Amino acid sequence: MITRRGSYTEWSNVPGTLTINVCWDAEANMLQDLDNDRFLVVDLPEEAQRADELVIEFTSNGYDDLGNLWGPPEECYPPGSADERIAVKAYLHIEDCGDGKPRIVPLDAGTVNTLDTIFCKQIAAEDLEFPKRA
Repeated sequence: MITRRGSYTEWSNVPGTLTINVCWDAEANMLQDLDNDRFLVVDLPEEAQRADELVIEFTSNGYDDLGNLWGPPEECYPPGSADERIAVKAYLHIEDCGDGKPRIVPLDAGTVNTLDTIFCKQIAAEDLEFPKRA
């Protein structure tokens, strides 16, 4: 839901997605984040060895207020904003499972919470797609 009043915009449950390129490192026996050149120390299902992407879906709640810098002092206030993002779902994408078909492997809630912590900066940096004004 998005509410707009003049220079003030408030939103809740706006969806977003972060996609990370990954591959299995057999020597380290871990999933490697290719975008950030690091290993992911999380509990993952066996299918992680064939994963091409890690996808984290999140929601955003927040507001953006341009403030009011002109006019009588009692009507002026500085700009402000807040944006809280929470991972709600994560899954591994496997392009080819040997049968030529892609596969999605959902991850459990505990792993989603861990990934939310690991990727909080990347999730915060993702652009949101707001509906156009009517």
